[in-house]
Formats: sequence, structure tokens, C-alpha cells
Amino acid sequence: LEVPSQTDPIKLMLVQQRSWVEVWRLASLPGDVPLPGSKTASTHEMELEQNASLILTLEPAVEGKIKKPMFLECSSISANGKYIALSDSNETKLYTLTFTGINYNRVQVEPIRTHRPLPPAYSLSFSSTETLIVATRKSYIHLYSITPSLALITKFPHHRFPEGFGAEEMTDVESEHEDSEELPLSYSLLPQIKCMAVSKNGKWLATGSYSQIHVFNLDKKEHHVTLPQFNSHHTTMAFHPTSDVLVVAYANNAFLIYNVKDKQIAEFSLTFHVPNKLLRKSDKIIGIGFDRGPQAHSMVLYAHSYLFHINLSTNRWSLEDKFQAILFCDYLSDTEFIVVERPWMSVLQDLPPPMYRPRFGT
Repeated sequence: LEVPSQTDPIKLMLVQQRSWVEVWRLASLPGDVPLPGSKTASTHEMELEQNASLILTLEPAVEGKIKKPMFLECSSISANGKYIALSDSNETKLYTLTFTGINYNRVQVEPIRTHRPLPPAYSLSFSSTETLIVATRKSYIHLYSITPSLALITKFPHHRFPEGFGAEEMTDVESEHEDSEELPLSYSLLPQIKCMAVSKNGKWLATGSYSQIHVFNLDKKEHHVTLPQFNSHHTTMAFHPTSDVLVVAYANNAFLIYNVKDKQIAEFSLTFHVPNKLLRKSDKIIGIGFDRGPQAHSMVLYAHSYLFHINLSTNRWSLEDKFQAILFCDYLSDTEFIVVERPWMSVLQDLPPPMYRPRFGT
């Protein structure tokens, strides 16, 4: 995300660890950066500390007589850099960020106090209208206005309804158990809302649990459409930055482009055939990014071991697999693209030493 400053916009990246989050400030790279599909750009590989500075480490603690660390389930930072939300299995916490100093090189953090704890979440996000979106562990979608004070706007229960059940059939059970920590037996296997996407203009919200994807109109605070279901489960999704289009990637590495406004599959998905080279990949797509141009024709889908780039206007595509443990990819500007990797050797260094047991009698 980018935070406006007195000079150039500040590029920030949120990194979630086991019990804390870090906010890193990214520097501008010298020269060209390898944009997907480009054959002329040069590659700059460096350690995170060489091209970024850690400006914030936030380690929340569970309230009580003995403060214990929160083991984080999910986290999110708002697009304007003003808010951070964190959640474990017990509650969600919200913080405000204030950038100070020369060129905003320092950050002040303040927790936002609430009368009652916010519900724990499987997924968190923010809209451009300073709305906190919480996908609760009870399969509700909660919308909270942050300013002037934190308040629940509305909630959507659509993911709680089994196929074939309607809202009117579950109203009594909903009202009886809504605020209870204990769930009735029929809710013991509630769907987990792990995927969430918000359009750049703040109008659309897409949420996914298992094979169900719901789209909500945040302006009208109402359910808009349910996407058609396919044989494969979705793994990630993202809204196109300049249109009312949702891109959904599936576990078989196919992807669907859906026109949310018109409630129909986009023409591109009806005519484009996903390359077999992508479908044969064993790694599943974990993220989607778009270029920062006015039309955003360039789209990237990435997994841990490869990066698939496609031009949506020409249908030309390329697949690069010279990566190791990709954690994140996205465009930073028209000329900058970031790939965050974790080398496998660094993963092995964090593992405990192996245990050797001599065989009996040897």
C-alpha cells in the first residue's frame, strides 16, 4: 500500500508473524525492476533489510492477570495506512497508526478501545471508506464504521446457510445463539471464510468459504449475487482495480473472470482457454495482482514456485518458475514489481535439530 507524504508516496508492507506483525517501508529500486512478461528489465535480488526498513513491530497481548502473546489467525492494514487489525481465536483488535518525523520515518500506535471485544476472525480487511470488515469464526460478515467511533453497521449471515436453507428457516436459531460462545450441534462445522476481496472504490465485497462465493454491495449494505459453483474449490480472488470485475483462482489452477455488476461471467473467460502448462502445475495459485496503469491490462497469478503473467487485452501469457518459496507478489508502480521469497535454506535453519534414537541392542 502507499501512504501520501510530503514528497513521494511511502510504500508499506505488512508482514504477519506467529504472534506479532511488522510494518516495513520499501525503498525505490535503482534502475529497472523485472516486470512480468518483460525481457529487457534487470533483476535486483537483495535481503529485505537492504531494500526496506522496519518501522514498526506490534506484538499484542491477551488481556488478563497474566499477559500472554496472541497467536495470530489473520491481520490487515488499511489502504491509507491509518489502521491495523489483528485477530486470534479469541478476539479482534484494532489500532490506529500515526506517521511522524521527517518523511514519516516514525510511527505511533494507539489501540482503539471498545465497550466489548470484537469477535475473532478468520479473515480481515478494510474498505476505502474506512470500514473494518470482519469474517467471524461463526461465519458472519461484520461491517464496522471506524470514525467517528467504532460501531457495527450491519452483518451478513449468508455463509451460515446450508445449501437449500433460507434465512427464514434459521432466524430463531440465529437470534438464540448469536451472542453465545457455544454453538448448537448443527453449527459445529460452520464454513470458514478464508478468502476476502474488496474493490478499490469500496463498492464491492467478495467473501469465500469452501466452494461458496458471495458478493455484497457495500454502498447499499446488501447481498448482491452468489457466484456459480464449480467442481474445484477457490484458493484466492481479487477485484480488478478499474472495473467491476472479480478474478477467482481455483485449486486446479483455472481462473474465472466474473462481471459483478452484470452478474455474469465475463467474455474473456468464455473465450480464453487456460494453458495446460499452468493447469499441470502442482502448486496452487495463492495470490493475484494487477498493474497500476489506467486500464490495468496486466494481471499476475502466483503460487509458491511460479508466476503466471497474462495481458488481458492481447491474451498473451508467460510463466516463470525460477523462484523459491514465493510469499507475496504485486505491482508497486508502472515500473516496479515486488516478489517476496523465503529461501528454503532459511526455513531449514529455523527447524529444531533432528532426533537420533539408537536401535535396541546396537
